Amino acid sequence: MDQPSHNSPPPNPMSEDGSQHASPSTLDIQAMAQQLQQQQILLQQLLQQQQHQQQSTGLSSSVPGSQLHDLPSRPSYEWQPDEHLTARMPTLSLPLFDSTLSNDEKQVIFDRYPPVSRLRYAPPETLPIADQRFNKSQKLQDQTLRQIQYGLSGVLRPLDVLGYVLHQSLPQDQLDRVFAILHDLRLLVLHNCGMVNSARNQLALRVVNPEYKMPSTDKTYTMDLTTFKDTLSHHNALQKAIKEANPRGGTRYGGRLHHFHRAWLRLTNSNWVHSVIKDGFKIHFARQPPTSMHHPYTQPPSQEQRKLLRQEIADLLLKKAIEPVTSPSPGFGSTMFVIPKRNGGFRPVFNLRKLNQFINAPHFKMETLQHVVKLLQPGDFLTSVDLQDAFLHILVHRTSRKYLRFRWQNQLFQFKTTPFGLSVVPWLFTRLTQPILKWARSQGIRVSAYLDDWLIMARTEEEARDHTNQMISLLQHLGWLVNFKKSHLQPTQLPGTKLRDLRRSIKQILMHPSQSARKIHSLTMRIKAATMAIFPAAMYTQGLMRFKNHYVRHPQDWDQVRPLPQECIDELTWWNLNLEKWNGRSIMKPTPSSRVFVDASNLGWGGVVQGQVVQGTWTQAEAQQSINWRELKAVQLTLQSFPTLCHTSILIRSDNTTAVSYINKQGGTRSETLSKLATTIWEMCLQRHLHLQAQHIPGILNSIADQASRQIFAKNQWQLLPATFHQLQQAWGVHDVDLFADRTTALLPKRLHVDMESVQETTHSPTLESDSPSIAEGQERESHGHSHSTLVAECDMVPTSQADGNTSSNHSQSENTHSCHIISYPQSMDKPTLEAFRVECLRRKFRFLEYHDNTVNHLLATNRSLNARSYRKFQLEFLSWCITQQVDPNHFTMATLINFLSTMRSRYSVNSLPLMRTAIIHFHVQPSLFQHDSQLEQLFNIWREEAPPVPIERPPVDLTPSFAFCRTIESSAHSSLYNLAHKTVFLLAITGFLRPSDLHRINLQDSFVDGSRCLHLSVVAPKEKRNGRRIVKVVRIKPYPQDATLCPVTAFEALRDHPNTVHRPPGALFISTTNARVAASCDTISRWLRNVVSRSINSSSSASRRPAMRSVASDLALQHGIPLDDVITHGNWASSMMFDNHYRRSRHISSDITSSVLPGSSSSSSA
Repeated sequence: MDQPSHNSPPPNPMSEDGSQHASPSTLDIQAMAQQLQQQQILLQQLLQQQQHQQQSTGLSSSVPGSQLHDLPSRPSYEWQPDEHLTARMPTLSLPLFDSTLSNDEKQVIFDRYPPVSRLRYAPPETLPIADQRFNKSQKLQDQTLRQIQYGLSGVLRPLDVLGYVLHQSLPQDQLDRVFAILHDLRLLVLHNCGMVNSARNQLALRVVNPEYKMPSTDKTYTMDLTTFKDTLSHHNALQKAIKEANPRGGTRYGGRLHHFHRAWLRLTNSNWVHSVIKDGFKIHFARQPPTSMHHPYTQPPSQEQRKLLRQEIADLLLKKAIEPVTSPSPGFGSTMFVIPKRNGGFRPVFNLRKLNQFINAPHFKMETLQHVVKLLQPGDFLTSVDLQDAFLHILVHRTSRKYLRFRWQNQLFQFKTTPFGLSVVPWLFTRLTQPILKWARSQGIRVSAYLDDWLIMARTEEEARDHTNQMISLLQHLGWLVNFKKSHLQPTQLPGTKLRDLRRSIKQILMHPSQSARKIHSLTMRIKAATMAIFPAAMYTQGLMRFKNHYVRHPQDWDQVRPLPQECIDELTWWNLNLEKWNGRSIMKPTPSSRVFVDASNLGWGGVVQGQVVQGTWTQAEAQQSINWRELKAVQLTLQSFPTLCHTSILIRSDNTTAVSYINKQGGTRSETLSKLATTIWEMCLQRHLHLQAQHIPGILNSIADQASRQIFAKNQWQLLPATFHQLQQAWGVHDVDLFADRTTALLPKRLHVDMESVQETTHSPTLESDSPSIAEGQERESHGHSHSTLVAECDMVPTSQADGNTSSNHSQSENTHSCHIISYPQSMDKPTLEAFRVECLRRKFRFLEYHDNTVNHLLATNRSLNARSYRKFQLEFLSWCITQQVDPNHFTMATLINFLSTMRSRYSVNSLPLMRTAIIHFHVQPSLFQHDSQLEQLFNIWREEAPPVPIERPPVDLTPSFAFCRTIESSAHSSLYNLAHKTVFLLAITGFLRPSDLHRINLQDSFVDGSRCLHLSVVAPKEKRNGRRIVKVVRIKPYPQDATLCPVTAFEALRDHPNTVHRPPGALFISTTNARVAASCDTISRWLRNVVSRSINSSSSASRRPAMRSVASDLALQHGIPLDDVITHGNWASSMMFDNHYRRSRHISSDITSSVLPGSSSSSSA
C-alpha cells in the first residue's frame, strides 16, 4: 500500500463495493479527531514506558532496523502491560477465544474507520456449481467461513487508519520501527484470510467431487476464482468421462426425420425437401474427391483422450449416427478428436477440413440478431426452443456416406447422419427448416431460427406460451427432439452466466497481457456477439481486431503468444468496467429526431442542422488528409458546432459511403486513422447522450452542405504571421486571448470568434427533407411556411423572399410556391443519379403524407406499382422533363401534366399515354386529382381519333430456325449451362405460354415431374390477380416423345440437375451463367429468349415491335385445332376479350363462308 504524504488529506470514506458515501457531518469529523488525538497520546505514553524500562535494565536504546521492537525480554518475547496501558486498552484482559461482538457492535466499529479506496473488503462469493450442491450443513459451514473472512477484513480498517495517524505524527526516526510492526500485523491478518479462503475452496471441491483434494504443502494454498473454476470443471468432467462403463442409454434418433416423411408431405410440397427427408441428403461436389481403400487412423494424443473418444464413438453408435462399414469399398477417410467445452464437458470433432476443399458450400444468409430486431416490438415476451443434436436428425444419402468415414481401433465407421464439420450442413439445415418457418409465420407466429436455436416473440405472456406450445408440437410432429434443458420456455433476460463468463475471460487476459491471436480473436467474437445487445460494442473492439489482423498471416501465427498493445488493454479495461453498465439497453435503434447533412471538399467543410448552415476551412495539415477522413471530420465539426444537441438521436446524411460505414460500425479495421476519428466522434456523442445513425444519399441531394463546403466566405479570417506574433510575445509578454480567430487561424489556446458576416442564413425547411413525422418537424414547417418541402437539393439556392405564409392547396399556387426550389439543376443526369432522384421523390411524397419510416421503406420495397419497369421508364422521362422545366415533381398542376403528355405524344403510342399518366401521378401528393379528370380523358379520346388505324391481324412468325437451333443443344449435363438455359427458356415459354417475368418467378422447390412425365411449374404470377390478390398458377406442360431434343420436360430436368447449378439460390430454376450463386434476373431471361427467337424473325421486321411469345405460341396452338377455351385457360387470360384484343394474331377460319352464302351453293339451293 502506498504511503500518503504528510500533507495529503485522509482517505475518502468508501463503501465496500467502491461507491462513494455521503460527506461526513461536522460532528463526525470532530469525534474522529478526538479519537485520533487519544490514540496519539496513548502511543506517546507507550513509548515513554518502553524508554523507562530500557533505562532501568541498562539496555541500549539503539535497536537494529530489522528488530520488531525493543522490549528487553528475550527470547520469549513475553511482556507485561502496565496499569496505564491496561486502563486505556481494557480488552487486553479479555480471553482471546471467548469474546464476541454483536453484529451491530461490530458494524459500529467498522463505520468509525473509512476503508481504503479500491480495496475490496467483502469476501468472495461461493462458486455457483458448488452452492447448488451444498446441503444445509455445508451451506452453514461456508457461510460461517465467509463471515470470518469479513471479520478479518474489518480488522484492517482501524489498523490502516492507525498507520495513517502514526505516519502523520511520529518523527521520522521512529517510522521504520513502528511500521515494521504494522506490516507484520497486516501479514498475519492476510494469512488468516487466505487460510479461511483455502478452507472454502476445499469444501467446494469436495462437494462436487469427493475424490478430489487440493495438494497440501507447508505454504498456504490459494486459488483465485478463475483458476478454481478451471480446475474444478476440468477435473470433474475428466473423471466422469473416463469411467469405463457400457454405452449410456438414450434416444436413438440418428436420421429420425426419415420416419416422419408423411408429416413433411403435409407440411410442404417441395420435392427437394421430400427427397432429403425420405432418401437422405446427397452431397454435391465441385470436383470429385479421391477415394481409397486405405483410411487414416484416429490416434488420440493421450490415454485420457483415447478413453473420451471411445465413449463418444459409443454414444454415436447408440444414437445411430454412425454405422460400421461391413464390406470393403473405396471411400474418403478423415480423423476424429475431442475438445473441451466451456461448461466442462467434451465435444467430438470430425475433422472434415480436407473433404470440404472439394465442396463449394452455397452462399446463404442465416437469420441474425438484426433480423430479430426487425421482428421485435416494444413490450414483447420472448421464449426460445433448442433442438437436441439437430444435425444428427438428418439422414445422409447412401451414395454419400462413403465420403464420411473414419477408422477407430481397426474398425471402419461412416456417418449415416449429417456431421457437424461438413461445410454444407448449415445451408442444408437452414433450407430444410424454411417450410417450418413459413408455416409458423402464416399462422401469425413471430419466430426466428438460427440453426437449432428458435426464438419466439409475442405480444402477451399468454400468446407467447401458446405460440411456443404450437412450435414445440409442430417440431415434435415432424420428428425433431426438443432439448427442454436448454430451452427457455419463460421470458428471460440476457443470461447472467454469459456476462460473468465474459467478464472473467476479460479479467484473465488483463492479468496476463501476453496472449495468442487465437485467444484474442475468440474473446473478440464473443464480445461482438453482444454488439446489438451491448452498445457500443463495435467501437471498443477495433483495436482487438487490428491486433489479430496484424499478426495473423499464416496458420501457425494463431497460437504464437505476443504482448498486447496498450490499445487492446484499454479496450479490455473498458469492457471490464462497463459490461454490466450497458447490459439491458434496448437493442432497437431509436427513431432519429434530428437530421444532419454534412459534406467536405478540398477547401473546407459544411453542415446543415435544422435549417442552420455551418461551415469552415481546413488547416494545412487537414487539407492533406484523404477525402474519407475529411468527410468524417466534417461530421465531428458539425456536431461540435451545435453543443445544444444532446439526449436525442441524430441521422447523419452524407454522400460518402466510407464515412457512413465508419459511423454505423463505430470504426473499422482497414484504416486505423479513420477508426480513431470515428471513435472520437462516438465518445463525444456518448458524453452528450447522442445516438448516431448514418445514411448515404446521392451528392445531388446534398447540395446545401456541398455548397457550404465549397463557397467559403473568408473575408474576416485574418492571422498574424507566426514569426511576427512570436516577436510580439517577446516584446509585450504572453498574450491571453486571440480575438477574431477561428480554429484554423488561432495562435493561442483561448480564442474569441465572432461571425461578423453571416452570409449563410437559416434556410427554409424545403431545403431538408424529414425522415419521420415529429412535433419539432411540424413546428419547423409552420415557422417557415412550407408544408410541401422538396427533397431535391438546390444547387446555388439563395432564398429571394421572406416566408411565403400558409400555402394554398390550389394547384397553380402550389406550383408557383414550389417551383422556386428547383432553380438550378444540373443540365443532365446519368441514369443511376436519376433513379436515385426518382426514389427520393417517392419518399418525399410519403413523408409529406406523414407516413412512418417503416411504412415508407416497406412501400418502396414491395409496391409493384412503384417499381414496375414500365412505370420506372415513364417516371424517369418525367423527372428529366421536370429538371429542364423547373417543375417540382411532387406539386405539379394539371396543366403541367398535359404539357408533358403532349410532349411525349410524338415519341409514344396513344395507348401508352394513359399508362404514362398513371406512372407519373405516383409522385404527386394528391394523385386522385388526376385519375378521373374529364378534360384529360377528352384529350386522350381526341388523340386516339387522330392516331392512324392499326391492323387487328398480326403477321405470322415461322419458328423453324429457332427449333433447329434448339435441336443442336443436347438436353444433358454435357451441354454448357449457357446454351441449356437458352433452350429451356424458349421451350418453356412456347409450350407454357409464359412471359419472361413468369419464367423468372418459377418456384423450383414446388415444381415437379409426375409419373406420367407431365411437368408441373409453380409460378407466382407477376401480373394476374384474383379479387385484387396475386395468385400462384400451376402450368402443366406435357412431354414431347416425338422428338426428345425438343421435349420441354427433358430440358427442364437437364437444367435442374446440371452440375453447375448445385449452388443455385433456393427456389430458382434459372441462374446467372457468370455467377452460379445468383438467380438470373428477368432482363437476363428476356435476353436469352430474344436470342433464340431472333433466329426466326427477319431482319426486315426488326424495326417493328418484337412479337410476344405468348402471342406466337397461342396462335400456333389455334392453327393446330386447339379449342379457344383451352388456349385461354392454359395462358391464364382473364377473358377471351383480353386475348382477342392484345394477343391473337391470325383470325383465319376453316369454313367456306363464300360458298355458303352465294347463290348456287348447296345451302342456298335447299333454301
